[in-house]
Amino acid sequence: MVITVVGGGFVGIVSAICLCEFGFRVWVCDEDSDRLDQLKKNVSPSDEPGIGQALTKHSASGQLTFSRDIHDLARESDVVVVAVSTLKANNDADMSDLHSVMRKITISLSNTHHTAVVIKTNIPIGAGSIIANNARFLRTDIKLGEHYDIITNPGILREGSAIQDFMEPDVVLVGTSGDSDSAKNSMMKLYAPIAASAVPFVVASYETVEIIRSGAIGFSAVVMAYANEIADVCSRCGADLNIAIKGIVSNSGGRLKGFEVSPGFGGTSYPRTVRGLSDSAKSLGANMSIIDAAIESNKLRIASIKPRIMKLLGNADVETPSAETRKKVAILGLS
Repeated sequence: MVITVVGGGFVGIVSAICLCEFGFRVWVCDEDSDRLDQLKKNVSPSDEPGIGQALTKHSASGQLTFSRDIHDLARESDVVVVAVSTLKANNDADMSDLHSVMRKITISLSNTHHTAVVIKTNIPIGAGSIIANNARFLRTDIKLGEHYDIITNPGILREGSAIQDFMEPDVVLVGTSGDSDSAKNSMMKLYAPIAASAVPFVVASYETVEIIRSGAIGFSAVVMAYANEIADVCSRCGADLNIAIKGIVSNSGGRLKGFEVSPGFGGTSYPRTVRGLSDSAKSLGANMSIIDAAIESNKLRIASIKPRIMKLLGNADVETPSAETRKKVAILGLS
């Protein structure tokens, strides 16, 4: 199989090196010359553990190569993995770059062999169908399922364990237009080592897959918000927080995965996905009051962190502590 990964950022490079680990030869395509030059020098786009070594290893073997020519690569590839960022400065979704790249890929698709276009980028609910319809409109000369498939394949790549998350997922989500056998076959070949380890593949409509991913993150957000509010009750009544949390998890029959106290959820994927789920529901005339409550609870959690830290440092009532009482705090990791 000839595989191209479009997008040399975090998701794209993790995807590319993991596919190399599966035994494929992979092209990475990025229109940003500076980023491409850095990748050719084996400079990783992130400090993710293992990426730097994997870049060096697979580049030296010739298994991983780089190019800016999206048109030729899309035409020649059996699989095109799209990992273009949809993130704006305010953590909202911006689909403009993705639509632009998808247009270039679509107009370049071959009419002599099948190409699976796999969208690894996380997209809002409803976006998969729009992208597939745009492809049909642009290329009326080729047939869906025969010459190409548009497949959505969202996942969660956590910072610090992204390679493991890609290679050992709990489930593989495959969004297709209709019940496409060619799409299923392409994904089973692409993820053959994962399929061999009995990881379940969920093949469904674009909307179903989008709901599964955003709904799973939304459920995690609700669980986190609930755990943090339980922690507040514990601190006020003198209960042992750690014992209480363990006891609640035990009594839930293992259903409360990730039930841990935290400073709230942040980063890029979680807040954007949870807000997007709420916004999508509103646009459909549905009300997700539980998700909205989790969002509001998270805002309050983040706002409460400063006074908690000041209290731990013994400066709860002092805006500017003296040199004698001032303490130093080290933060490991700036994600």
